Amino acid sequence: MINLILRYQLKQFLLSPILGIRVLIKKVLTFYFDIYFLLSRRKPIYNSSYKTLSIDIILNILPRDIKNIFDDGNRLLNGEFEIFSQRIMVERFPIWNKDYISNKTIPNLFYRKIKRKIGGAEIRSIWELNRLQFLPLLGLSFRSQKDSVYYYFLKDIINDWISNNPFLIGANWMNAMECSIRASNIIIALSFFESELNKDPEFEKIILDLLYMHGLYIEFHIEKGISNLFGNHYLSDLFGLLIIGAFLYNNNRAIKWKTYAIKELIISADKCIDEDGVAHEHSVGYHKFITELYLYVIYFFRKDFSIAISFLEFNIHKMIEFLFKIEQPDCKLPSIGDCDDGKIFAIDNYYGYDSKELLAIKNILRSIENSTLSNIENLDKNFTTPQNIVLYKKAGILLYKNLKSYLTFLFWNVGSEGQGTHQHNDILSFCLFLSGTSIIVDPGTYCYISDPQMRNYFRSTSAHNTISIDNYEFNNVDQNSVWGMKQNGSVQILDFSVNNSFIKITIENNAFCRLSDPVFHKRTIELWCDKKFKIIDEFKSNSLHKVTLSLHLDPGVKIENITKGKIILRKDKKKFTINTNYKKIIMDNYKYSEKFLHSYEAEMIMLNTSIINSTHLITEVITD
Repeated sequence: MINLILRYQLKQFLLSPILGIRVLIKKVLTFYFDIYFLLSRRKPIYNSSYKTLSIDIILNILPRDIKNIFDDGNRLLNGEFEIFSQRIMVERFPIWNKDYISNKTIPNLFYRKIKRKIGGAEIRSIWELNRLQFLPLLGLSFRSQKDSVYYYFLKDIINDWISNNPFLIGANWMNAMECSIRASNIIIALSFFESELNKDPEFEKIILDLLYMHGLYIEFHIEKGISNLFGNHYLSDLFGLLIIGAFLYNNNRAIKWKTYAIKELIISADKCIDEDGVAHEHSVGYHKFITELYLYVIYFFRKDFSIAISFLEFNIHKMIEFLFKIEQPDCKLPSIGDCDDGKIFAIDNYYGYDSKELLAIKNILRSIENSTLSNIENLDKNFTTPQNIVLYKKAGILLYKNLKSYLTFLFWNVGSEGQGTHQHNDILSFCLFLSGTSIIVDPGTYCYISDPQMRNYFRSTSAHNTISIDNYEFNNVDQNSVWGMKQNGSVQILDFSVNNSFIKITIENNAFCRLSDPVFHKRTIELWCDKKFKIIDEFKSNSLHKVTLSLHLDPGVKIENITKGKIILRKDKKKFTINTNYKKIIMDNYKYSEKFLHSYEAEMIMLNTSIINSTHLITEVITD
């Protein structure tokens, strides 16, 4: 094993001068980590005392009725696990390097030698299982039933995980973020078993050693990157260092982890969002993820870092406010940008988790006392007044919501300093409710690496409710990659007007000015309260071009009839009419992904026409 690592690291050092001094420094640190800590595996690294979290604090953020949560521990004893809403049954313990959804495994190699793309396997599915977010359920059941069977199962499953995931071997040592989330869930679970651990010193040493190794891994593989903007990976790493440092409270290295983590979390709160309070990653799912993370920091560590955490609350308030405002009338979040259904904990909803709901956030807010965040939960109730329009100019989002209507309109540029890691090609796209009915939706994410073709389809311009010209993408997407995109142009607001029953916004888009014959484009969105929604696309060009407007219908909406310039839609007993001056109307199906690694077909409309010189294309949706 040591020879393997030495050969690998020598190869990496030879590449370092090409990659730059930052990479060289990082490789020196990880080289030290790999060699020193592998050599030291002859005996446990850490052997000291620890401090668990208060059980009452944990229980306080659970739903009022927790009987079903206690019962969930028995489902684990029976071998029932869940990965992205798919139930899996195992004889005793899961196969830790298996993607149960694709039924493929990733070989247990030295962690730097593993390739993430392995013939249809979704490594994110493996990581989801290995976050061990089911462990706290065993603690809840133990507290309820006072039966040691739950402790012995926790002990057995952790020992099985350790034996099948040797330090630095396998897919579960590839990523500091995964180590952070896994360690956090182990610590939450141990809080319920402190009395049992005190009677089991041998296992106590094993678990402390495991957590210390997780902390060391995070320290030497922290995912800060070179950007001035911080994303979900770095924030997760910090959370892991914070909770491990607090748990191993009297170890000098752990104290440094905790101090560094809280300092960086305070700094990062301003760097992970823009001045509107919207995450730079331009993904509602990841915005929710980091908001939950910060709320757990505030909730669990407020007494330890009261002054420092008070500085967090202003930014966190804006982040929560954005989520309540973008929440749809069906109490779900729209699928804007990437969403892999990620969460830090699943204490209250391991089975049947729905990432589009704000349940965890509302539970924490209900439990925070003496904070500026204490009353923010009422915000979603207040956002149904006649004047319920928010324009996020910096982020590039227009929101409108009342009891029956809802509109999210996107006019943002590529986020994460132009990298667009978790962003989709959804410029000038929208989601729409009329008469309390979801009509036009975002198709979702579906996967990351298991199917690159599907991954890039769900990120594409044609998979959103916007226009494409001559089949060009708004922003260039490398078809050989599943991450990021290159910004081709920019958008800006030309006009915005509003009163109690009418909204109008006009956006100029120059993304297609890069074509050999430049196309100048403006999109105007008009909404008459709960009655009518109109899109006006204006084009100027010297040559002939093909324009396509895609409209992805909610899975419950069905196309009843199509005639020239007119489409009749129906959902349940409600009828809607689309009028358009596009020359050709095509009915088709598309893949809708409400949850990660799930998809099914729904109906869509493609409006096609040709443009030259100055052209106005109008499409309106009317409630009958």
